[in-house]
Amino acid sequence: MKAVQISLFFFLFLSCSKPPLVEVDKDIQNSEFSAYPQDTLMVEILNGTGKDALGRFVADTLRSIQVVYMDTVYYFDVIRIDNWHEPELDRSFVVDRKDFNGKNAKILCLASSINPPLVELRKNSMSEVTLIVGPDYENYFGCMDSFNKIW
Repeated sequence: MKAVQISLFFFLFLSCSKPPLVEVDKDIQNSEFSAYPQDTLMVEILNGTGKDALGRFVADTLRSIQVVYMDTVYYFDVIRIDNWHEPELDRSFVVDRKDFNGKNAKILCLASSINPPLVELRKNSMSEVTLIVGPDYENYFGCMDSFNKIW
């Protein structure tokens, strides 16, 4: 009987209490980018360093970036993370997979400061851009150990 009373008390207490107020960030709604059309680039990330979880770290970093290019706001959707299995890299590269002029790679280069962009078209590629992360990743994405994320 006492358990029923306690359960009833908690039910009444919880049903009468107000939920906490949640405020929407007004800066996001009224940001300087809201007037621009938006687009998303599909990105593939290849870890060329051998450092564990680096691909996921770079993916999380890219997902938080937006860049304006030719009056359009671009966001990055990372659709694949894998390892680079080719010869050892000296630096990071951005490779355009869909646009012959390298527009997609230029957009990612603007967001990350990796230059110059390369063009290697692939008809069957789902990604529009491939980011091959080299040993110089800290110059573009910061120190992986400085973030309190769990991978």
